[in-house]
Amino acid sequence: MASQTKRVPEVAGFEEIIRVRCSRIRRNKEQPRKYFSRRKLEELAESIREKGQQVPGIVKRIRGDPNHDFEIVDCERRWRACEIAGVDTMLVVVRGEMDKEEQYDQSVIANLNHEGHTDLEIAWIIERMEGFKIFEGLTIEER
Repeated sequence: MASQTKRVPEVAGFEEIIRVRCSRIRRNKEQPRKYFSRRKLEELAESIREKGQQVPGIVKRIRGDPNHDFEIVDCERRWRACEIAGVDTMLVVVRGEMDKEEQYDQSVIANLNHEGHTDLEIAWIIERMEGFKIFEGLTIEER
């Protein structure tokens, strides 16, 4: 399926709005949100099945990955829910060039406005953004 492209004005680094195959989008390994409620994902999937995707996700273009063209900046819940709902494509806004730190910052800003983070996720965000060493020397299990 060819993607449909709509150019948008250069606003906050956005380049275009497109519909893209979910399989061509990969998750961001640096995503601040680690836990996704299965119940909430099922509810969102049901809403997407009934009413369609109402809010586009935010992605950035990637190169050098033969399996993916985009990486998530903000929309992992919607991306996962689309897969659960059996929806093949997703409406996304493509961001312009951004480095990993800018991508992380944008993801944190977007995610803090969504469904609540766990205390541990918030601590990881603070540690990374503020340079704190909250978890230094601890194993994953101890964290």
